[in-house]
Amino acid sequence: MQHNMKLQSEILNRILELLEAEVNHNYQTLSCTFVPIGDCGEKTAETTFFYERNGTKINAGFSNENIFELVDLAVDLQAVMKAHTGGEWSEFLLEVDENRKVATRYKYPPLALST
Repeated sequence: MQHNMKLQSEILNRILELLEAEVNHNYQTLSCTFVPIGDCGEKTAETTFFYERNGTKINAGFSNENIFELVDLAVDLQAVMKAHTGGEWSEFLLEVDENRKVATRYKYPPLALST
């Protein structure tokens, strides 16, 4: 169980490193959303990426250098968390504030309740 949590932490730290590299570590806040798409282990995801610099919010894309690794990491994170909890999130949001405090939020599909 501990190994799984360590792996999740390592993946999140690497995602943060790549996001910070995208803006040359010059930001007040960062916000990135990953929505994995595809089936059968495909590593694809829709992404959005915003950051704030000097009070201006900027909608950014990812460089070709980092986009594939970021998507791979997000899909890997989903798989690791599913193996750990059995749940499979459908959207992952990572936010970083000016003090470099990181917050993550996960959205899960609604449960189908049987009657």
